[in-house]
Amino acid sequence: LRRKRRGIRARRGASDAGCAMRFEQELVCLTPQSFVEVAADGLADSWGGHVPEKAAAMGCGDKVYLPEDLLERLVAVFHGGPPTLRLSNPVLPEECGARSFTCGVAEFTAPPGCVVIPSWMISGMLLEDRQPVVVRSCQLPKATCVTLQPLLQRFTEELSDPRRFLEQCLSASYATLAENSVIRIGDIGRQFDVRVASCKPENEVCVIDTDLQLELLPPEQAESNPSTRLDVDAPPLEGSVSTGEYAYYTVVLPQEKENDTLRIQVVALSGDPDLYVDQKLQKPTRVDFTWSGVQTGGDCVQITAADSLRDVNSRTFFVAVRGCIASNYEIAAFAESLKEKMSLRKSGFQLRRSIGAPSDGPREGCTQCDNCLVWVPSPIFDRHSAFCARNNFRCLQ
Repeated sequence: LRRKRRGIRARRGASDAGCAMRFEQELVCLTPQSFVEVAADGLADSWGGHVPEKAAAMGCGDKVYLPEDLLERLVAVFHGGPPTLRLSNPVLPEECGARSFTCGVAEFTAPPGCVVIPSWMISGMLLEDRQPVVVRSCQLPKATCVTLQPLLQRFTEELSDPRRFLEQCLSASYATLAENSVIRIGDIGRQFDVRVASCKPENEVCVIDTDLQLELLPPEQAESNPSTRLDVDAPPLEGSVSTGEYAYYTVVLPQEKENDTLRIQVVALSGDPDLYVDQKLQKPTRVDFTWSGVQTGGDCVQITAADSLRDVNSRTFFVAVRGCIASNYEIAAFAESLKEKMSLRKSGFQLRRSIGAPSDGPREGCTQCDNCLVWVPSPIFDRHSAFCARNNFRCLQ
């Protein structure tokens, strides 16, 4: 019994000695974009020419890049385990609104005296690029249970398996989590803000190498994005949508035209809207849909009565317009019989292929494509031209 007690005291002493070791140093913070510029000057050859890709991957997550000369010191502090750090503003305290962040380490490949930090963390500390930041070691318990809550409804609408997506993002991009904080998860072109509702066993935890139970709450704020009725063979409706957001419409095919071909068409006045249609999902997304049109500058979906995917028992179609980039557009729906020839205009709405007709004249901020004669918004003209040349053949007749 005495030997066992002496062993317990010895282990406690060793643990206290390990906890007594601390790391603290002031470094210069670099944003990923700034580090690309530094790498261009030849100061970051260790990234082997992959700086832009790695910098883009730091848009989400809490892992930082440290100089190589700090590796041995952190190995000694954490006894070879994954290091967890705390970043803070050396001038402004948290009482002034400058948050401190816990984080992990991705690599030891930053320039000497610098630390590469995701931009969203630098903003939260009220710092700017190339300003000093204090880096301290912190001992965090392994997480056992974490509850997350998306801020917006589109998180569950756009993802077919939200829980799996969360698990993959946390595993790839995060080392620590703090209760009541808002983290950003996702990849390039698809990012979401998620609140950490609770952590166990403490309010700050490490999520590396742990058997984590993940719980998902309903979105904090349901988006008020009702569906708009889109009448068949009626004048077009104008709309706008932000990057990555959706606008929804409902099309009901009249009973007397249930055997006609339904044509749903969106025309880009600016930007690049994409089109998704379904008969079961009231809010289709780019991952859950039956019909889609994702060409540059505007799209058309044609659904025939003979279409094997068309539900003959239903005349209702749910439409989503997604902004590939921020877009203004016109949308309309037409019903055409098999004997009816497609006209260039219906109910005052001009079809996409005829937009470049000489009678229309130039459109402000647009450039006319030589192949399809469409007036395309200038910022996406190069992308449209490459796609159009590969996929469209101009009939001289």
